Amino acid sequence: MHQVLTLNALNDSVVTSDRADKNTLGKFSNKLDKICRKNKIPIFSGLFDYTHYSLDRSGIPLPEGMSLNDEFMAKHGKWFNAKDVYNDITRLNALLKSQPARFGFFNNQYLQILLELEECINFTEIAKTKGYMVNISKTIPGGGCVHGVGYGHGFQ
Repeated sequence: MHQVLTLNALNDSVVTSDRADKNTLGKFSNKLDKICRKNKIPIFSGLFDYTHYSLDRSGIPLPEGMSLNDEFMAKHGKWFNAKDVYNDITRLNALLKSQPARFGFFNNQYLQILLELEECINFTEIAKTKGYMVNISKTIPGGGCVHGVGYGHGFQ
């Protein structure tokens, strides 16, 4: 089963998430990691936060007093400096544009990869200018903990 990825930003314990899941990046994250390793770019999956994934897989309820999944991720998630993430994703995107790769055996999803990377660049650029932390949450398709209140609203 492939993973679904969502970009998140953290500011003052409030999580804001991107408007669209990054399904194609999730599907090909292993290939992206190989490309990153080969070109000495930090691996793409190194940006992943597994908080929601762990909750989805375990079925464990949130701690007492915590009613939102985003609140749990804000406190317990893995967060990165938006400037660093922006730089790494921009490097990966530039590399793929200069050295196109095939993503998919029957249906090449190279252009979708570039589109989703551009969405990541745009999101992290805004987060960078605001001084936020960011991550990419990994979830499973149809996971129950993924869409808490506040998801899908983007930056205001």
